[in-house]
This record gives sequence, structure tokens and C-alpha cells, in this order.
Amino acid sequence: LTFTTYALQWVTVMAFFPTLLMENRGFTAGAASWLTALMVAVNVPGNLLGGWLLQRGFRRGRLLVGACLTMGVAGLVIFYPQFSFSLQYTACLIFSGVGGLIPAAIFGASPVLAPHPRLLATTNGLILQGSNFGQVLGPPLLAWMVSTTGTWQSAPWILAAAAGCGVVLSFLLGRMEKRPGLT
Repeated sequence: LTFTTYALQWVTVMAFFPTLLMENRGFTAGAASWLTALMVAVNVPGNLLGGWLLQRGFRRGRLLVGACLTMGVAGLVIFYPQFSFSLQYTACLIFSGVGGLIPAAIFGASPVLAPHPRLLATTNGLILQGSNFGQVLGPPLLAWMVSTTGTWQSAPWILAAAAGCGVVLSFLLGRMEKRPGLT
């Protein structure tokens, strides 16, 4: 479920960012595509950093809570036209880069939290299904919200709600990992 909240936010921003840039900032399709591609690419170092931090003993629950909170705050900035483009784009890069910590933390948790080593593949499959659910749910939900209200300013509330759920789920995941025998 934590991965669902991440995927819902990340895929939704990635999918609608080019449209947002063209509608609110007057970018061409090509320029909006390049800026979005950079946003997507920034997610990779976040994934690598997440693995590096976990290998050095950083607590998974704290890593997830921090990443979810960061994505939530950055998501609020991305869709408000009152903010400068520089601030919005910086928030977008932070959103994607810090968000990249989440897949590393979640997939790194599967060997620790799988009920049995034989169920590791099943656990990873459930994680991927959570990702798929977030990807399917997020874009239509945001599109519905924006078309209903007629403004992009309603979009961040979906991201903030998903981030809030991600924070709660991350706390729970951190507590699960503290159980005896699960470290």
C-alpha cells in the first residue's frame, strides 16, 4: 500500500507535468517533454541513494516517512501557478529525486517482511500490484478533480492525501520491521 501511494503521486505528476507546462507556462510540447524527461531521470539517483542509505543502516521507516512528506510538500508547490516556474520546477525535481528513495526502501523491505523466504516472489508481486493500482488510480483521479474544479490548483490535494496515507503506512512499516526477528 505504501508503494501504491508513491506510484499514484509519481506517475500522476509525470503524466500531467507536460500539460501543466504547456497550459500554464506556454512551453512547447518539445520543451515540456525535455523538462519532464529530466524530472523522470532524477528519480534514478534517488533510487540509488535509497539503497546506499539502507546499506549504511538508515532506518527504512524514517526514510519512507521523510520521502513521503517531501513528496507531499513538493506536490503542493508543483501545481500552483502563483509560484515561479523556477520554484515549481525545483519542487518537481525534489519530488522525483526524493521520491526515488521509496522504491529502494519498499523493495528492500520485501526480504525482511516476507512471511517466509519461499514467499519473497509473492511479496514482490504484491508490491508491484500496489504500484500498478496507484498508476491506474492516480491520473484519472487527478483528471477528474481538475476537470470538475476547472483549475490545476485542486490537483495537489490528491497528492497531499496520498502522501499523508504514505506517511501513516510508512510508520506502520517501520513498526513492523522493529518486531523481534525481523531485522
